[in-house]
Amino acid sequence: MMRRVGELGCRWRLVRQCLGRTDTPSWQYRLMPRRGACHRRAGRRRHPCQPCIAAVRCLYFPLMSNGLSDTSGSLRLFRAFGIDVYVHWSWFIIAAFMYQFVGVRNPPWFIAVYLSLFAIVVMHEFGHALACRSVGGFVKHIVLWPLGGVAFVRPPERPGPTLWTIAAGPLVNVALVPVTWVLWMTLGQGVTAMSPDDLLGSYLLALMVMNLVLLVFNMLPIYPLDGGQVFQSILWFIVGRARSIRIAATTGMVLGVILGAVAFAYERWFIVVIAAFILMQAYNGIQYARYLAAHEPQRY
Repeated sequence: MMRRVGELGCRWRLVRQCLGRTDTPSWQYRLMPRRGACHRRAGRRRHPCQPCIAAVRCLYFPLMSNGLSDTSGSLRLFRAFGIDVYVHWSWFIIAAFMYQFVGVRNPPWFIAVYLSLFAIVVMHEFGHALACRSVGGFVKHIVLWPLGGVAFVRPPERPGPTLWTIAAGPLVNVALVPVTWVLWMTLGQGVTAMSPDDLLGSYLLALMVMNLVLLVFNMLPIYPLDGGQVFQSILWFIVGRARSIRIAATTGMVLGVILGAVAFAYERWFIVVIAAFILMQAYNGIQYARYLAAHEPQRY
């Protein structure tokens, strides 16, 4: 526990140093990515504004995170393809909350729909993880949150592998569209409304709609949603990494404010929470872009 607190404190000092908010000590700290531990580094001194870039990345968590992660408060569910899958405890709180409003009339139907949503999110995140592994990237694990899943991956720092890693998640949803449509048309007989008299048709309709909603919403060009990160990866080919992140994150902040304002006007509080999360992550993206531009200009 103390070791973990010490590592986080070291990372926060590095962030403050690169932002010019504290005096720089003569000793330089460095995060060792393979071991996940912080070490003091003596001998050859570096410029105070050039700490290891991986240390700053550890405090930067987009939806598809390329940093190291903390699974505290999460329950390990299973392991597949060498990747551990965790679910955060707050997922169960949201499930109980939704049950009071949706599932109390038909608990088996609600459980089936909720578990299907869980499965779609897991497949989406495995799309990210397996794509990252296919291009030689590092995959740590997957954590499921109430706002969605997070695949903790680190693709090679090139635009092509990063674009493929990000796009693979939504492509899973694209592949599920014809599957859910065929099931709805055949077994569900194409019902167009939820009905207590046709639980199977209602379930298959809900399954198809959930997958479509997740696909469309996730592909909105709002950073750090997958659509925003795809936009950033495409810009990376043209203007470089730092500028692409800054442009995508700034666009994400503007669109996040619009999304939050519309959701607030229509009293869609869950969307308001998502918009607030988007704004926070977009702001972190802008800070990260400033770091890249200032301290690794020849590389990014």
